[in-house]
Parts: sequence; structure tokens; C-alpha cells
Amino acid sequence: MTYDSSASSFADGRLAAHGWAADLAGLAWPERLRRVREDRGFASASFVELSISLGRDFGLSPLDRQRWAQLAVEAALRGTSRRAVELEPLAWAVLGTAHRVRGGLSRSRAAFLRCQALRHRISDPLEFADTCSLQAAYCSEIAYWSSIAGWCE
Repeated sequence: MTYDSSASSFADGRLAAHGWAADLAGLAWPERLRRVREDRGFASASFVELSISLGRDFGLSPLDRQRWAQLAVEAALRGTSRRAVELEPLAWAVLGTAHRVRGGLSRSRAAFLRCQALRHRISDPLEFADTCSLQAAYCSEIAYWSSIAGWCE
């Protein structure tokens, strides 16, 4: 396989992921979730990467970011490639952040615990650092609220 065909395949995967995301965007949340859970086509690394990116997009509402992060996790759980499986910890970290932003600290904690358990899968040092950074922000918020609670007592 030449570099050009590999690059072309990569571009095709990204284009397909954008098409799937556009199709999902027009659906109600329960239907989006059902489709990603049932259709193995969504388990591609390109779709997981796109969903992670949308889960971090500050141009979207916190609820929409949380939903895209959840779709990233769901797709990664059904990963059809090594890369999709490798992205699962990052998807959990982005979901943990989305829960934290929306005030769901217990759900955030659960997502970060899952991320931490899977972090060994990550081969890219920047993605590894990214998951650690997102978890550190969660820990910082927990420490802040714990100090406030202690101050009020």
C-alpha cells in the first residue's frame, strides 16, 4: 500500500465520520445513542476522534459536548481498530470533563476512574498527557470544593 492510498483511506474515513455525525445531529438524543450502540460503522477511529473533538468544542453547549463525548465512549467501546480502542481512555476523560462542567461530579469521577484504568492503552504521549491534564482539572475542582466545604463548617 502506498502512502497516497493510505492517506486517501484516512481522508475517506474522516469524510465518512463527518457524514455520520451530520446524520446523527438531526436525530433526538435517544435515537443518536441507539444508532451508535447498534451500528458497528460508528465504531471507527475516525468517528471516535470526531466525537471526542465535538465533545471538547466550546462552540457547543455543555449538554451537546456531553452528548458527543458519550457517543465517543460508546463508539470506542465497540472499536473496530486498534486506534479506536486506544482512543477509549481519552473519550472517557472528555466525558468526565463534560460531566464536571455540568456539575455531575460523581459521574465525572466514575468516567475518570474508567479512563485511569485504561490509560495504559495509549501509545501517543500527548494523548496520555491530555488525559492526565483533564483529570488534574477534575481533581483541582474537587480540592477547591472540599476546601470551601471545610471553610464553611
